[in-house]
Amino acid sequence: MADAVASCSDSAVSDPKKKLQWHKRKKKYLVHLRSASKDALLVATADKLHNARAILSDYRELGKQREQLWERFNAPKKDQLWYYGELVETLQRAGAPKVLVDELSRVVAKLKQATK
Repeated sequence: MADAVASCSDSAVSDPKKKLQWHKRKKKYLVHLRSASKDALLVATADKLHNARAILSDYRELGKQREQLWERFNAPKKDQLWYYGELVETLQRAGAPKVLVDELSRVVAKLKQATK
């Protein structure tokens, strides 16, 4: 299972200055998921579901300052929403656990709706 967790990172580089640009890194990770093991898909889907739920919860809690939430990330809201949408599609096609992907899809749809 440790290998599955390790394979869920979009970069093995610890120095942020040496990482690929955000968009390139995310696209590379999406390609990686297409051939990931079942264990890696399970861990990745659960992790992304947790992250999406946390983003949605924080967005709702921040009230008038909710747009400040996106400052926490290395990419703007538009790119984050693109990424989560792509994650849903990629995980569905890769055969990730359906119950988790379906829930991720619902949370991402709620996040997109809430942020309009």
